[in-house]
Amino acid sequence: MERQRCQRWKAGKMLGLQGETGGAGGSGLALARHIPEVPVRQSGVDCQFAIGTTAYLAVFAATRLAARVLVSNHQQSGVEMSDLFGVAGKRVLITGGAQGLGNMIAERLLCAGAEVIITSRKLEASQEAAMALQAHGKCIGLQADLSTADGAVALADQIKALGEPLHVLINNAGKVWGAPLESFPDKAWPDIMSINVQTPFTLTHELLPLLSASATTGDPARIINMGSLVGHVVEKRPAFSYAASKAAIHHLTRILAAHLAASKITVNAIAPGYFSTRMTASMRCRPGRQAARNRT
Repeated sequence: MERQRCQRWKAGKMLGLQGETGGAGGSGLALARHIPEVPVRQSGVDCQFAIGTTAYLAVFAATRLAARVLVSNHQQSGVEMSDLFGVAGKRVLITGGAQGLGNMIAERLLCAGAEVIITSRKLEASQEAAMALQAHGKCIGLQADLSTADGAVALADQIKALGEPLHVLINNAGKVWGAPLESFPDKAWPDIMSINVQTPFTLTHELLPLLSASATTGDPARIINMGSLVGHVVEKRPAFSYAASKAAIHHLTRILAAHLAASKITVNAIAPGYFSTRMTASMRCRPGRQAARNRT
């Protein structure tokens, strides 16, 4: 028990979630009061990267504890869920939002009050996804081929033509390529780097006027880049260009954050592990892994 309490305290300390009674393992009410007051760096970055497996697990442990305490004590603490997660009135662009993780993000933002624009390479797929998402709020589906800079510029032109402000840009669209080192093709590098790194930069550049127009000192505009855990740690699966592209987007995020802080625009990256999506299907359906599941 003491060891578990110590581990929780260390996890809370990493996030700045120490409560008034001595840490994440102390009073739930104190922890809940401190959740909105997590200290941040003053460089345009809302949160630091969780670098390495140990830090990643610590963040998971601390946030899971915080969420449990918040849900059980939110009435006593005076903190409402909508106060923490409400984005009513915000306009959000999610590239690649017609499926996978982007679609999950779109649904949650719609439920929290945002207006969401999603994209897909195929117009029909984007519009079908938008129609399904409209059960949760206003959603627009656009066609965009983001594999080239020209495609990114064309999407930016569509957003500008809508004639309304843009508060949040989520650069979620991406591509993965896996092959053994001995047969890894050269074309996997420009293809992956273009959509995973160049496109987020091009969209940021092209949509900067809209983001700047919606930004205020108390409520900055947001850019969120989709990174990956493989951008921090060595992955056994042979996805060389993909891993390099995610490490690149992590560092590009830092650079953009420093440059755009004065413009009241924050830039962050998130580095998730594996989610159950179509893009990760081949990783989740390996015979060895399925055999292990069948034995449990």
